[in-house]
Amino acid sequence: MKNISKLIAPLGLAVLTFVSCISDSETETSPECAVIAFSVADISSSVTVKKSDGTDTVVTRTIDSGDIYFNIDQNNGLIYNVDSLPVWVDLTKVVPTFSCYGYLYGQINAANNDSLYYYITSGSDSIDFSKPLNVMVVSTDGTSPKDYVINIRKSAYYSDTIVWNSYVIDTDFKFKSRALTLNSNAYMFYETPDGNSRVAISENGMAWNGKDTICVNYSSVLIYKNKFYGLDSYGYIYSSEDAQTWNKVSEKNVNMLLASDGMNLYAFDGTNIIGTSDFESWTDCGAEELDNLPTRCMYSFSYTSKTNSSMEIALMGGLSENNELNSVSWYKVTSADSFINQKWGYMYPTEENEHSFPYLEELSVVRYGSDLYAIGQNNGSYKNLYRSTDNGIGWWALDEYPLPDNINSVEGNARLMVVGDELWIVRGTKIWKGVIR
Repeated sequence: MKNISKLIAPLGLAVLTFVSCISDSETETSPECAVIAFSVADISSSVTVKKSDGTDTVVTRTIDSGDIYFNIDQNNGLIYNVDSLPVWVDLTKVVPTFSCYGYLYGQINAANNDSLYYYITSGSDSIDFSKPLNVMVVSTDGTSPKDYVINIRKSAYYSDTIVWNSYVIDTDFKFKSRALTLNSNAYMFYETPDGNSRVAISENGMAWNGKDTICVNYSSVLIYKNKFYGLDSYGYIYSSEDAQTWNKVSEKNVNMLLASDGMNLYAFDGTNIIGTSDFESWTDCGAEELDNLPTRCMYSFSYTSKTNSSMEIALMGGLSENNELNSVSWYKVTSADSFINQKWGYMYPTEENEHSFPYLEELSVVRYGSDLYAIGQNNGSYKNLYRSTDNGIGWWALDEYPLPDNINSVEGNARLMVVGDELWIVRGTKIWKGVIR
């Protein structure tokens, strides 16, 4: 452990005799001694799992710090994570980051009958949190202490793989399709044998409510500000709140709808990537590497930056007609601050990246938790579930999360969907549901 020193014995004895700086009748903590913020760094763990062939392998799993939220109960002196972590997480070497009024000390070696408290350095010391940790904040003048218990909780059961539950659905999605989810409903936009575009809607994934032909191309539809947007055969943009009734929103012709974030919808007009927030004014959002724009099996996601709440990260990708080696990924930072706001950039695969995005026919990508997951055909069959933990730069085939055994016995293109905490795979007349913890 780095930079840890024992609390001076006289002070340690003294502080134990003082009353806490918050009394039972107080509802606000005195600023003299209190933990006011607490988080932990990313937690990486080595886990032994079974591969699809039944053999064991050791993999490294990482819990992103941004996905671990802590609550501080000042009245009861408790600090704990809101959602339990997976049981496989190794809590023996966790680096905490905190803000406090005063100095923080922890009973680091309590398991060895060491009752002394040791000074903890924020963002540096590696602490064993496998059991609840007693800590104490001492005011800067050394006269007032406050006790806390830090409890990083884990799930009570073990899940080293994903269990797929299989169901038969009432609609056959064996044709070309595009899957989206909005407000806990699943939407399957697809092309009929006669070339028309339609949509089917479901709450549970088994029963689908098919609708009449829609005026936009099924493959063009994306979501922007909780509405659906799509292109008709002339390149005009239409919007819909229910995926059934569509209204024209712009007189501008575009070649493709590409992506959206919380601020803009993005399109390609044949010359540039352009963006709009009102469908009247359009701004230039990129003109480089346009040969690598996705043209089919397209996806897009956006989320608020963990480091700057006024900044959004947008991702898009798919398959390009000009790249037969890799699926393509694009990245953008959007902000009202012109110094931070960026244009779309292509994430060019390099030889140094041994885990670049493989070319997967009939690619389907979703954002599940804080990671991206993908499936697609390799030599005509679905073989792996893939994951990216770095916004689409690196991709790993997940041997520990095998695809359903009979996924390749069904006709049609498999589509990933995320509904609630479930990951769905829809193919033909089958749906598989699983949860990754």
